[in-house]
Amino acid sequence: MLLRVRNGRDPDIDKHPMIKFEYDMEHESRRRVELDLLQRRTYSQELKIASTVIAARRLNKRIKMIKRSLGEKHGGRMYDHRMAAAASSSTHDGPSSSSHKRGGGS
Repeated sequence: MLLRVRNGRDPDIDKHPMIKFEYDMEHESRRRVELDLLQRRTYSQELKIASTVIAARRLNKRIKMIKRSLGEKHGGRMYDHRMAAAASSSTHDGPSSSSHKRGGGS
């Protein structure tokens, strides 16, 4: 590199952006294509994207509220429906199966 040859004795040469960052031609071409697509958006596309973002934020807010309310109902922990189902199935085996376990029944 010409910059390194001209300033080879400079102790700060390794901090220079041209030395520190390597140019990636593929990345730059992808970046330019994306920038071009971004700049070619129409006003209606912008409105559609904005409404989608607003809807996503509302959904996330609603999900957080639901998770908080479920967490408050179950001792401050998040309520896991799979764990609840497993716990209820292990405690509610029914009268016939529990009598077999104790040695009773027919």
